[in-house]
Amino acid sequence: MKTLHSNRIQRIRAPKDMSPSMFKMSFGAGGHGLTPEAVEDLIKIMSFDYMGGAEFEYGVLAKCLNQMYSFQKDYTQSAVEYSGQTFHIFAPSVIIDRCVNDLVSLAQSKTVALIKEAVQGKTDVVAWLDISNNVFFTLDEEMFTKFLGFLEVE
Repeated sequence: MKTLHSNRIQRIRAPKDMSPSMFKMSFGAGGHGLTPEAVEDLIKIMSFDYMGGAEFEYGVLAKCLNQMYSFQKDYTQSAVEYSGQTFHIFAPSVIIDRCVNDLVSLAQSKTVALIKEAVQGKTDVVAWLDISNNVFFTLDEEMFTKFLGFLEVE
């Protein structure tokens, strides 16, 4: 059974020089649902790709990040090597092994998440957030460390 589904994975790029008001444009009319303080912190770490679907709007990002923050004691940090690259993963402990397997499978397939393209250096997408399972993974170790700091992971 697959845990990570590419149609529910938010693409993430390196941070851009952007104002908090520009940050909201990535989430369409439904918005992201984050506090101004959270936006201020996140724009220093990452920028979100516009996904073109309502499933990524209406506060789903805020809900996902809140779940990750609130239940971080139930999470595991892991890393997996694939095609000479290292994916850093932060996922619920009960699904971490399935996430690793799914990630390798997604990295071998052409999907809307652009994971294969990222491994091949064909896109500037460097991280992903599965909004259904509250899983974050990235090829950028510095972003991983900063994101865990944002979540106040000990």
